[in-house]
Amino acid sequence: MSSGRVSVIIPAYNAEAYLAEAVASAVSDDWPEKEVLVFDDGSTDGSRAVADRLQREQPGLVRVLAPPDGANRGLSHARNALLAAARGEFVAFLDADDAFLPGHLRRAVTALQAAPQAALDSRARGGLPARGRPRARRVRHGSGLPPAGLRALDQARLPACRRLPRRGDQRLPCPPDELFVAAGPRDDRHRAGDRIPGQDVGLDPEGRRRRAARPAPGLAGGGRSHPVSPLPRGAAWRRGGRGPGGARARERAGIGRPLVARPLARHARAGAGAGAVTMALRDRLRALVPGPMLGALRSMSRRFRPRAYYGGPIITEPTGRLGGATRTLAVVCGPHFRQHVPNAGVTYRLGLARGFEGKGVAYELVSVFDLARLRDLAQPIVFIAESDYEFLPPGGLEELRRHRHFVWVSPWCDGFERYAADHGFEGLTVSPALRERVLASEPAFVFAPATGDGLAFYEGWRRRGYRFVPLPLACDTTLYDRSAAPPRFRDVRIAFVGGYWPYKARSFDVYLKPHEAALTVFGYARWPYAGFRGPLAESDEPLLYRDAALCPAISEPHSAVMGIDIPERVFKVLGSGGLCLTDVVPANRDLFDERELMVPATVEEYHETVRAILRDGAAFARYRDAGYRAVRARHTYAHRAAAVLEALGLPVPSPAPAAETAAGVP
Repeated sequence: MSSGRVSVIIPAYNAEAYLAEAVASAVSDDWPEKEVLVFDDGSTDGSRAVADRLQREQPGLVRVLAPPDGANRGLSHARNALLAAARGEFVAFLDADDAFLPGHLRRAVTALQAAPQAALDSRARGGLPARGRPRARRVRHGSGLPPAGLRALDQARLPACRRLPRRGDQRLPCPPDELFVAAGPRDDRHRAGDRIPGQDVGLDPEGRRRRAARPAPGLAGGGRSHPVSPLPRGAAWRRGGRGPGGARARERAGIGRPLVARPLARHARAGAGAGAVTMALRDRLRALVPGPMLGALRSMSRRFRPRAYYGGPIITEPTGRLGGATRTLAVVCGPHFRQHVPNAGVTYRLGLARGFEGKGVAYELVSVFDLARLRDLAQPIVFIAESDYEFLPPGGLEELRRHRHFVWVSPWCDGFERYAADHGFEGLTVSPALRERVLASEPAFVFAPATGDGLAFYEGWRRRGYRFVPLPLACDTTLYDRSAAPPRFRDVRIAFVGGYWPYKARSFDVYLKPHEAALTVFGYARWPYAGFRGPLAESDEPLLYRDAALCPAISEPHSAVMGIDIPERVFKVLGSGGLCLTDVVPANRDLFDERELMVPATVEEYHETVRAILRDGAAFARYRDAGYRAVRARHTYAHRAAAVLEALGLPVPSPAPAAETAAGVP
C-alpha cells in the first residue's frame, strides 16, 4: 500500500482574515502524511505576512509560494504553480476562505487506498449555503470509474465531496476545471471566481452569499469552452443542469450521466442563482409565518433530518493550554458550532472555557455526536446549550446524567409564546418536548444571560424545581485588553462590529442609521450602510475599540423590553479601553453604574449623546477608565467561571490568576 502523501494546495488572494483558519484546518487533520502549500497571488492585504508566519510556525509542513514579480496572475496560474510544486500522491484543493471538516483527508485517502482501482474520492456534497447549515447531497460519477471503485467509495460513506484525485490517473472523468488530470494544466487565462464545492465549509459568509447570487454559466446559456476540456466551462460548476454545460453536453462527450441529476429552479435558469432564490423565500417565510409556528416547523425539520445533513461542529483547537488539571470543563458543541466564526455563541463558549482555564480547570470542546468522549476526561463539568439537545445521539441523555452539567436555556414562563409573538421577538421559544429533554437530563442548574427584571422570564424553570443562575456575558481578557500598540484606527469616529440581518436591523436602523456618515462597520455579512468595510481580524478588534471615538453597543429588539441578552460587545469595548454607549436598555444598569457606562433613557438622549461625543470626545474620557476598571473587577469570564464553580459546590481558586490581572490598570 502506498504512503498516501497528500498535498493540500491553497491559492490565496487578499484572504488575510481567513487564511490562518484554512491552513489550520488542513494542518490539524489527523492524516499524518501531508504537506500544505500556499500560493500568495499578489495580495494587497496582509495575506503574505500571515502565510510567512504559518510557514515559520510549521517548518517543513507549510510552504509558501508567490509569483517572482508579486503580480496577481489569477486563480488558474496559482493552482498550476501549486500543482507543479506538489510532492504528494494525492492532491487536495482548498480555497483560502474555506476550511476542511475534521478528518476529511483521513477518510478520503483511506477510501482510495482501499480501492486502488478508484481514481478519485467523491461521495456527497457538503458546504454552507449563505444562510443555512451544511447540505448533504449525493454525488456520483458516471462511466469514468470502474464499478468496483464506485462501490468502494460508496461503502466509505464520506461526508462530503471534496475531489481528492490520484495524480496522473487517466480515468478521471471530470474536466480540468475541477481536477488535476494528466491531460494538461489548467488554462492560465481562466480566472474563475467560483469556489470548487467539496469537503469543506466557507469561512467567508459574504463570499458564500455572493456566489449564491451569481448566475450559473451553464444554465444561463453563456458557457465558455475550455481549451483542454471537451465540455463548456459551465459543466464544471453546474452539474446536471440543462444547457451547454448540462447532461446533453456530457452525453456528447461520452462521459455518461450527469453528476447530479436534479434540475435547478426556473429562477436559476433565468440567471438569479438557486441559492439567492432560496434565501429570498426563507426571508418571505419569516415575514409571513407567526413566530411560534415558525419555531415549531424549524424544530420538526431538525428532528427528522438525517444527521448527515448537519455534518458536525467545526473544532479547530479542541483544548486549551492547561495540562495536568484535576478537573475539565467539557464544552459540548452542536452542529452549528464554527470555532473560526466569532459569533456570540462561539465567543461565549470559548470565553467561558478560557475563564475556567484561568481558574486552574482545563477545558475541551466536545462534539454533541461524541459524548462518549466525556468518559476520558478528568472529572468533567459539562456545559451544554438547550438547543443542542435536539441533536443528542441515542444514549446521550444517559451520558449527560453521569456527569455534572449545566445548561444554557431559553425563557420559560406563563404565556411567553404569546408574548414573544405579539412583540415580534424571534428565536426565543423552544418546543415543550425539547424542554422536557433538558429536564430529563437532570442538570445541576440552568442559566441564561439575564439580570434584574429579566429573571422573571425564566420562572418556569424554578417552578419545576431547578435552580436558575444568572450568568451574563463577560470579557475574554485573553483577547480584549488595553493595548500598547500604535494607533491603527484613529480615523474611525463611530465603530461597530457585528452581523446584519432583518431582526437586528430593527435596532440598527434606529440607532446607527442616523449617524451613517460617521459610521464604520465591520462584519462577515454585508451591511447596506456606506461605511461597511468587510471582515475585521479578531486581533484588530480591541485596537478598533480603543482607537475609535465611540463604539455603540446595540442590542437585539427583545433586550430593551425583557432585560436579557446584554450583548458581549459592552464588555469587549470597555475591556479594551474603549468608549461605549448603549441603546435604551435599562438592564445595563444592573451591571454598571452611571459612572462606568453611558445608558440613555430615551432614543433622543442617545442621539444627542452621540453628537456631543463627536464634537468633544475628550470630555467623556472618564468613562473609558471607569468602564475598564469595572470590567476587570467584576465582568471577566474568570468571574463567571467562579460563579459556576460556586453553584456546583466546588472550591474556587483564589486569588485570581495573573492572566486575569490587568497590566497597567491605573
